[in-house]
Amino acid sequence: MRFLRGTALATSLFFVMTLVQVPSSQAAPVSPAAVDLDQVEEQVRHLEFQASAAVEAWNESRTKLEKVNRKIANLKIRSQKASSAYKEISKDYATVVRSLYKSGTVDIELQALFSEDPAQFLQQLDAVSYVGSKQFSTLRKLAAASVNVKTANALLKAQQAKAKRLYERSQQHLKRANQKLREAKAVLAKLKAEERRKYLERQRKKQAQQKKDGKKFSEKTNLKNVNRRVAVAVKFALAQLCKRYSRGSSGLSYYDCSGLTKAAYQRAGVYLPHYSRAQIGAARPVSRANLRVGDLVFFFKYGIRHVGLYIGKNKFVHAENSRTGVIISSLSESYYIRHLSGFGRVIG
Repeated sequence: MRFLRGTALATSLFFVMTLVQVPSSQAAPVSPAAVDLDQVEEQVRHLEFQASAAVEAWNESRTKLEKVNRKIANLKIRSQKASSAYKEISKDYATVVRSLYKSGTVDIELQALFSEDPAQFLQQLDAVSYVGSKQFSTLRKLAAASVNVKTANALLKAQQAKAKRLYERSQQHLKRANQKLREAKAVLAKLKAEERRKYLERQRKKQAQQKKDGKKFSEKTNLKNVNRRVAVAVKFALAQLCKRYSRGSSGLSYYDCSGLTKAAYQRAGVYLPHYSRAQIGAARPVSRANLRVGDLVFFFKYGIRHVGLYIGKNKFVHAENSRTGVIISSLSESYYIRHLSGFGRVIG
């Protein structure tokens, strides 16, 4: 029995060892799967587009903030004028009080002077029975001046609060843009040296081809039958090919997407706001079937965060992102098909 137990134990140990041991022919390390550079490029491209979309949201907040700051400047002037007027009328009021003191009615009028609401006090009081028409007019002016000061200060305070909110929002959008660019860099940083070399070489070849195709397209673009002002905008946009992308810029060496379309139409004598969501509001909607040279092309369906200028033959020029700059792209590209929002006509 002891022999049998020993034999069983030995057999069990042998079985376990056979499971653990691996033939040397199968122990060679498995080569890591090759990186799909097409997927890497798509991932980086989408992150860069998310960054440029955040820049457009930043442009929107920044534009609105500029408008509010102009209101604040005007309200400060209004507040200062109202305060100055109140001080001047107060001097006249002091003269009224002195005259009332001499006539023996100062007590009632001092109540008006120190009342929290002089207008309400005067409504409750038959003031004309105590003072003459000139003095009564002064009291009315003082009450109106007091209301003007309070109104101007209240409006100023409200706009200053709005400016603070817009500034904080703009900084959030800017933070998101920078974060997405960092994420794009992180994707590329994971590539091995040879993979990174191949990726960069692909990008250089694409950019060189885009530059070549863009120049050729510009030379062959026929604008004879195009509205004169539209032709001016299209020629200007095409002349900016290969210029760098820079957030908040509208020329002459750097552009973001809405900055390019703004600058192009500004050259044609048309003002467009510097963010794409406002530009689609300034344009007349058109269908794909009725698309004409010079129409604006909008992307990112539920936010309108990218815009380009249609130049015919299913192509458009735009400041794409911080890596590619101003290029010509096709509406047939899968990425643009997925994110297309609509079209708008600025002129005609």
